Amino acid sequence: MPCESWQASVEETVRHGIRAKHFQVTVNGDTVTPDTDHHHDHHHQSGRNLGDILDIINAAPIAESVKVRACGVFNRLAAAEGTVHNCAPAKVHFHEIGAVDAIVDIVAVSLAMDFLSIEQVICAPVAVGSGTVECSHGVMPVPAPAVAELLRDVPTVFGTAPCELTTPTGAALLTELCRDFSGRHAGRIISTGYGAGTRELETQANVLQAIICKGDAPGKADIVVVECNIDDMPGEWFSHVGPSLFEAGALDVAMIPCTMKKGRPGTILQVMTTNDGRAALIDLLLRETTTFGVRWYTAQRHVLERKIIKVDTTFGVISVKLGFTPDSGALVRVAPEYESCRLAARDSDSPLAVVYEAAAAAARRATDSQHTDST
Repeated sequence: MPCESWQASVEETVRHGIRAKHFQVTVNGDTVTPDTDHHHDHHHQSGRNLGDILDIINAAPIAESVKVRACGVFNRLAAAEGTVHNCAPAKVHFHEIGAVDAIVDIVAVSLAMDFLSIEQVICAPVAVGSGTVECSHGVMPVPAPAVAELLRDVPTVFGTAPCELTTPTGAALLTELCRDFSGRHAGRIISTGYGAGTRELETQANVLQAIICKGDAPGKADIVVVECNIDDMPGEWFSHVGPSLFEAGALDVAMIPCTMKKGRPGTILQVMTTNDGRAALIDLLLRETTTFGVRWYTAQRHVLERKIIKVDTTFGVISVKLGFTPDSGALVRVAPEYESCRLAARDSDSPLAVVYEAAAAAARRATDSQHTDST
C-alpha cells in the first residue's frame, strides 16, 4: 500500500491455556502496544483524514470487493468519531501510525472475508470491558465515546474485564460486517481460530474466537416469529395492518382466532420474518395495532425449492408454482397460481376449479416430459 513502511507478523502464543495467534503491525519500526495504542487518536490536527485513507485503500493491488468492504469500515469509523468530536467525518484526522495500523487491520480482515468465502457474520453480544482508557484526549471511560457510538442499538456486555476489550476499530469492523448479534446459529463447525490480544488478563483469556460454520442444507433456515394477542381492535384495522406488514418485509402473516382472558374472542397476529426484519416489524405492530406488547422467538423451517413455470391450457397460459425436495430434487408440489387461474376463469367464463385442474395437469405433463428428455 502507498504509505509508510510497515510490516505485519503472526506469532503463536498462549492465553490462559488457549493456543492463539497474535497479529502484530510495525510501522516505521514502531510497534503498537497497549501503552502506545493509537486506535483512539482519531482527531489529531496532524495526520491523515478520511479521504487520504480511502485513497490509500483504493490504490492498493487488492480485489474491488475488499476495497469496498474496507472503505465501508473506515466510513463508519469516521462517522462515529465525527459525531463524538462534533465535526464532519471528512475532517476527522487519524494519527499517522494509528492510521496505518488500522488500515492493515481492516484490510486484512476484509481480505480474510474474501479468502475464506464468508457469506454471513454472526456475533455474540459485544464485550467492551470496564474502567478507563488513556489516549491523546486524556482519560476516557470504557467503552470509549466512539465505541459507544458505533455500538448504538447493538447488544453489549459490560464489565467482563477491568480494561478496554473493544477498540473503535474493532467496533467499526463488527458493526460494518455483522447484522446479527444474537450469537445463535445452527450448522456444522468447519474450523476454529483464536486471535490473541496484546494484554495478559488475570481472570480470562484475552482472545477473540472465530468459528467458520457450514450452514444448514438447502431448504432449512432460521426465521423469527413475532406475534401479539389482540382483543380490542376494529376488524377494519386488520385489513390495513396485514398488507403493511408484507410491505415492511414480512415473509408471512397469519391471523389466528383465539379465546383470551374473561372469555373474550381475540386474534393472534403472527408474523414470520428474518432476524434483520424483526425490529421494523415489531415497531410497526406497536404503532399500527392496539397491542401493548409483542413477543418473538426464533424458529426453524424446512422449505421446498420453488420454481414458477407457465403452461398452455385450453383456458390460456397459466402460471404454476412447483415445489421440489431440497435433497433429492423430487417434485412433490404442483400449485397453480390463484391470480393467473382467476383471470383465465373470468376470461373463459369457466369454473375456477376446472381451470385449476387443467393447469395442474399441464404442469405435471411438462415436468414429466422434461424428466423423460433428461434421461
